[in-house]
Amino acid sequence: MSIWISVIIISIISIVGLIVTILIGQNQAGETYRESMKERMKNLTAIYIVSIALALILLVVFFMN
Repeated sequence: MSIWISVIIISIISIVGLIVTILIGQNQAGETYRESMKERMKNLTAIYIVSIALALILLVVFFMN
């Protein structure tokens, strides 16, 4: 199996996970949940940005060696 196939599969799984997480975060379960949703979405976005940036850096390092 080529490394590119693995990268594509992992990328698709990550994007699907991001979309599902956002959809779950927008579920209107109750007033208290809606008030804290903005904070949670900000935290989730930060986690995804850091994770994706780290994955890209590691991918570049992997291919440079």
